[in-house]
Amino acid sequence: MNSLIQTSSMTKNWLEAANPQSQESQSMKRLGIWLCEQIASRDGRCISVGNGKVELPLMSQFVALHRSELLNVVTKLTVHSGQREPLTTGDRNEWKRLLGAMAVSHAKSGDVVVVAALLRLAARLDLQGKWLSEAKRYLLTQQHSDGSFGMLAAEMEFVGRTKRVNELATLRLTVEVLWALAELAALEKRSS
Repeated sequence: MNSLIQTSSMTKNWLEAANPQSQESQSMKRLGIWLCEQIASRDGRCISVGNGKVELPLMSQFVALHRSELLNVVTKLTVHSGQREPLTTGDRNEWKRLLGAMAVSHAKSGDVVVVAALLRLAARLDLQGKWLSEAKRYLLTQQHSDGSFGMLAAEMEFVGRTKRVNELATLRLTVEVLWALAELAALEKRSS
């Protein structure tokens, strides 16, 4: 079984068993289940809104963005369904290396959300490479035995978690990872 499908199946089981208390957490649960279904179907890009033209920033500007700015830019680029100038072969190789290096760097610092966002952007740009594959492997290793995702999965399992304290944070992080995995599953389908 494809590792993305196997991972999403385990996560979907966790989500279906979850009984979130807040409305926001319930919304995250529904979104997570929908993303799991998108991964299983590998049915194209999963979230697209807006229209018009969207431009990639200059690489020198992109790499210098602070974390919150980086996440905002990536979200705008990956959610927007507008047309983008096609990347030249040289640009594709440069973006592949840049996004891969940034994703691996953030993986080494344990920033699961940024790794997921960078992989999501790479998938939207139809980019694949060894560093991007390494970052994908890192994301998959962040899955807890219950199916959820979280930073430092092994450490969290060792110290234990209280459900209420981490409910929304765990759901949000799980959805971020699922969104990246859904985009990667769609990329695999387009590439095959």
